[in-house]
Amino acid sequence: MKKFNPKVYQDKNRVYPPVSGAANIRKILIWDDGKKEYRPPSRGKIYVARRYEIDIRGKKNRKSEYFENLDDARNWQSFISVAAPDSQAIPPPSKLVGGPTFRQIMGEWKERKFPTLRKASRIQYQKVSGRHFQTLSDYPINSITAKDIDTWLADRKANLGDYPQAKKRVSFDRELMILGLIFEYYGEYYEEDTNFRNPLRKRHRKDSKLNISRPPKKKDVTEKEFHHFRAEIEKLKYGTIMKRLATVQYFQALRISEAAAMKWKNVIFNWENPKESRIQIDQHVVYAVEKGEAPSVEPGFKNSDSFGGIKEMPMFPETFDALSELYRDGVGKGQDDYVFPNEYGHVFSYYTIKHKYDSAFKKAGFKYTATHVLRHGWTCEVFNATGGDYGIAGQLLGDISEKAIKTYAKREKSALTNLAHRMWKEET
Repeated sequence: MKKFNPKVYQDKNRVYPPVSGAANIRKILIWDDGKKEYRPPSRGKIYVARRYEIDIRGKKNRKSEYFENLDDARNWQSFISVAAPDSQAIPPPSKLVGGPTFRQIMGEWKERKFPTLRKASRIQYQKVSGRHFQTLSDYPINSITAKDIDTWLADRKANLGDYPQAKKRVSFDRELMILGLIFEYYGEYYEEDTNFRNPLRKRHRKDSKLNISRPPKKKDVTEKEFHHFRAEIEKLKYGTIMKRLATVQYFQALRISEAAAMKWKNVIFNWENPKESRIQIDQHVVYAVEKGEAPSVEPGFKNSDSFGGIKEMPMFPETFDALSELYRDGVGKGQDDYVFPNEYGHVFSYYTIKHKYDSAFKKAGFKYTATHVLRHGWTCEVFNATGGDYGIAGQLLGDISEKAIKTYAKREKSALTNLAHRMWKEET
């Protein structure tokens, strides 16, 4: 299918291009003759969604509805929609009677559990539930068996090409995890249903894998590599601010959502004794799912409850230099101003940051991609410099889980050789 170009007139004043990653949802665009491009209507609803419903006679009917935002459209689909007529996974008539349906329990689960989740998690959970659970929607949840899950997984694999980033997918682990949360919810809140047995089995975890061998991406960006990367990102548009954003993210091992959300009130300079300078993390950016949507900033960060809502860290020398340069350049005009603002004083979109990082890595000759590798890189450097101290690595990361710390903190391959060399020196 030819990619839709909003700047090319298609002999129609109104068009309905499909929304990437949202099956059976289209966006409404109207031709603006002045600007010579298709644009969303200035008033009214801008998405149209379609779903299939089964009436009391078992007949499938297609319905459409208009919505102001994509989340509402996905909610409408995932709460009630069932398989399309050409699907092989339409539940048999015996499955369509009695008990609360999967879609009803999923709706309850969202209403009860979503308010306790971070916005980024809600967005991810909503995407998964809207795309992957339609074929289970009208099953009474207590009638779903392990074999039904086998069929569901087989259907996911058979239609792999329908999902975004299918070429990068290695499993349906996330979908299986969310499915498990819904079943656990039902078992907890409907404990009077003594006939219910969670249908998930150990084999489903194994069967969710696609058996595609993808070599793990290298993530331990060395300090030398980082300096090369930083020299390249400085040459790009927004290079000065991106260089300093990357510096703070790398040397403080921050998530990009934490670094990008920093305000000057979070920067505590000690000009007389710079090594006593510190930074605070108390908020994070929630990046929009759809390209072009503005990011938002919310209080807290991942695991923030464990730190009383604030993570305070000592500044590393490179961080101090980068922040003090920005401050003296006049970026720090007020305590509530962002440290790394775009030209409008707001936080950068994730797409902008990722594009700059990816371009700089490529120009530097490295195969690293995205932003999270910087958090891995400095953690590995600190971990090896301290002789493999997981406690210090944990303080740097702000993660309380030992498993999470070990994901980032890995010994360099030369550690054993370095030990042998030191022992040879002691002998001589």
